[in-house]
Amino acid sequence: MKSVLEQIESDYIFLLLEDFFIQSPFNLEYFNILMDYFRKHPEVGVIHTTPNSRFKEIPDEMFFERTFEDLNITVTAVIWRKDYLLKLLRKHESIWDFEWYVGKRAKHYPERVMQYSEKFPRIYDYEIALNEGYGISQGKWLPKNKALFEKYGIIVNFDNLGYSETDYESLGWKFLPDNNNNPYHSSKTPWGFAMRILYHYKNKIKARKSLK
Repeated sequence: MKSVLEQIESDYIFLLLEDFFIQSPFNLEYFNILMDYFRKHPEVGVIHTTPNSRFKEIPDEMFFERTFEDLNITVTAVIWRKDYLLKLLRKHESIWDFEWYVGKRAKHYPERVMQYSEKFPRIYDYEIALNEGYGISQGKWLPKNKALFEKYGIIVNFDNLGYSETDYESLGWKFLPDNNNNPYHSSKTPWGFAMRILYHYKNKIKARKSLK
């Protein structure tokens, strides 16, 4: 990522690393409004464009500051000031590590972390709720992807991954149930409990390292 960014001449980066698919034309009118705001506010380092269910109240203004304790900066769909993103990246981190620890690291820099309000038209349409049936989860295709891809002429071999048999319509925004094949996702067994403790302290070490 750092190597690629250093080769890009643009001062701004639109980064989208997620497991959902855009389902309509891009709203260029409101994207340009967003970029005008970015250029006029050099103190802003990043703007999130996706709605977030953790907001208890949505302000009326188009842009407001994100103040979550955890996951204050994500990679769902964000526009970065390139130099700010380069300051926050660390070569030793995976993308998951980056999301967990970048919020703590960002507190050491003056740039503001902003949110585009969902009270205004979306920049693009997408579905990230599990019950919508789009995307990939637990290594399997969700059921509505085939029709979506056929609509836009996207050719995919769905046989490689296969389709998930999970009842997504009943899950909504909830996380998937415990996967007994992954000890990190379950603490109901002695082995799972031990692995979660190990994972917890491993993350604490990574967190301290990430602040350097």
